[in-house]
Amino acid sequence: MNEGKQLDIHETQALREIQEEPQYVDEQLLPMQRIEGGGPIKRVPLHTMPAPLRIFGYLFLGFMALMGVMALVVTFFR
Repeated sequence: MNEGKQLDIHETQALREIQEEPQYVDEQLLPMQRIEGGGPIKRVPLHTMPAPLRIFGYLFLGFMALMGVMALVVTFFR
């Protein structure tokens, strides 16, 4: 019981040993998984977008902020 973790199944049952297996990695699928994942999510700089998308983005963000404020107002003055 030195290499694995112990798991207490139930207070009336004895401890049993759990063997940890190494993470399975398929070397042939690894490049496709990296492409599909695309890495961590990055912020979109709105100032680099074309004008119609930039205006839509600012309107959407403003609308979301307004909805948050309205939710607080309705909650407090119910």
